[in-house]
Amino acid sequence: MSKEEITRETNREIDATTRWGIGLLLALVIQGGTAFYWASAINSQVQQNAKDIAATEDEVNDIESDIRAILVGIEQVKARLGIVESQ
Repeated sequence: MSKEEITRETNREIDATTRWGIGLLLALVIQGGTAFYWASAINSQVQQNAKDIAATEDEVNDIESDIRAILVGIEQVKARLGIVESQ
């Protein structure tokens, strides 16, 4: 083999290795971007769920207050009517 052929073979190997390296680097960047997007989507869903839970908690507290007010009203009506419950 001549010196030019050896140089040509060496350059071809270097080019192939460079292409593989760039391909692997691009694959890693794409996978990292996908993982970041996936994590941000999960974070967004968790935040939305937290807001929904807080809203539901407020509704439950409002219903609890309404039930207490109804029970107090029933007790007041019973007291006015003179109804006494035996336990």
